[in-house]
This record gives sequence, structure tokens and C-alpha cells, in this order.
Amino acid sequence: MQVVFKPGGAGTVGLAEVLRGNPDGYTLAYNPSAPIIVQPLVKDLPYSAKTLIPIIQTAKFDWILTVKGDAPWKTVNEFLEHSKKRSGEITVGTAGDYTWSHIALMNVSKATGIKFRHVPFGGSAPAVIALLGGHVDAAILLTGDVSTHITAGTVRFLASTEPKRSNFYPDIPTFNEIGFPSQGSYHTNIIVAPKDTPGDIIKTLHDIFKKAIDTDDYKSFLNQIGGELIYIGYKDLPANIDLESKKVINLLEESYGRCLDSYNSRNGPFFGQHRAQKVKFLS
Repeated sequence: MQVVFKPGGAGTVGLAEVLRGNPDGYTLAYNPSAPIIVQPLVKDLPYSAKTLIPIIQTAKFDWILTVKGDAPWKTVNEFLEHSKKRSGEITVGTAGDYTWSHIALMNVSKATGIKFRHVPFGGSAPAVIALLGGHVDAAILLTGDVSTHITAGTVRFLASTEPKRSNFYPDIPTFNEIGFPSQGSYHTNIIVAPKDTPGDIIKTLHDIFKKAIDTDDYKSFLNQIGGELIYIGYKDLPANIDLESKKVINLLEESYGRCLDSYNSRNGPFFGQHRAQKVKFLS
């Protein structure tokens, strides 16, 4: 197997290239789910969640509201009380516009009714650096992004944005537990193929990858990066992606006040319109 890294466009560049390839099973994409689900809703892309074939989901990751270790807020409730008094002023870093960390922040803002100043970065790594440098008040980060900093005490987890507690940090409460229902994010890793790839090839590839993710080596690797093995196969993935896409559409509609129903077309519902409205939310 030849692995080619194609960075850019929050994961959409490589995915778009793969989906233009031959549907013969030899060209696949291994992506976080945001370029599959979220990005096509807000960008003019040559694909959508319905113009690809998901083969297998291999992992799930949790997004956590995080502050510096010496921040004045010891609990999430203290942070929220402070944020209410300074609505629109508290800066929260994410991995970028319309990534799952951004969606997680939208969910937190919706649940709490608090406006935050969104500071998007080009990935989680620069968001971590900004947090450690005191350039943002908080950040929405993956558990694996800052595990060494948690151990060192240089950052502190306040609350998980997911529906259930993290398996890696079970002492960290969820927003749901403190009375702010949050639907969480669907940050998973998914292997996909071009749309017209034959069904027998999809099944063969699925079975091969399923054997791989069931190995101890893969499970150990996931544990090291803060991921959880949440498997979904090719038969159930399309319905799951459809459900999560509709959740994101609803969130965007509520956040921006409008949404053109173009989920089934190649253009996102906010293309040409979301840019002007973005400053009205989380800013």
C-alpha cells in the first residue's frame, strides 16, 4: 500500500483528488469525517457526502474545552460564569473554520447561550501553541493533542463537548452533565472510495480493513493518540453520515439564521452567503 499525504483545505484537497480517481479500489482516501460531512456544506467543492462511498469507520475522537494550567478558572462553571459577564470577548481557539472543533464550539455556544470569539487556526497544533502562549483564553482540543501537557500541568481540561465522558479522562465532566445539552461532534476517521466503485470491491476492502483495526497493534496505536475504536461498516455508514449531516445542517441553520437546502447538490448551503454572516456568531 502506498500512502500519499495531501494536505490543504482542511482535508478537502486530498479527498477531492481521490474522488476524481478511477473507481477500481486502488485509490482510496482515509479522512477525518469533517471534510466528508461538514466542509461540503459550506464550501464550493466537487463532491458531497452523497457522491462517495464510505467503506469503514475506524476511530472516534473527543473534543474537550481546555484552558492553560494557570488559568483562573478551575471548573467549567467558573469559566462559563466569567464568559457570561464578558459575552463575545472570551477567545476560544479551534483547529479551523468548520472543523469538528468549530462545530463543537458552536454546540457549546448554542447550549449555554454564550457568545465566544472564535479564533480558527490551521490545525490543532497551532491552537495548542496559541493556548500555551496565552494568545487565546481557551481552546477546543482533542485529548491526544495535549496529553503530555495535561501530565505536566500546563493545560487543564474543563469539560467534554461529547455526549459521554472520555475514556481517557473519565474525571472530566461533560456539558450535558452540568445542564447544557450538547450533541457533540462526529469526529471519526473514515476510509472512502469514489462513487462508482463496485460493491464486491467495497466489501473486499472493508473486510481487509476490519481485520487490520481488530489487531492489538492498531488498538495500541489508537490508545497512544487518544482515539477510541468505534467501528461502523459499509452497510451502516451511509445512514450514519446522513444523520450527522442533517445535525450539522440544523446547527448551521440555528447559528446563522438561514440555510439553503442543497445537501443533495454539489454546492454547500452557505456558499456565497455564510461568509457575510459568520461574524454574527461567535464573534
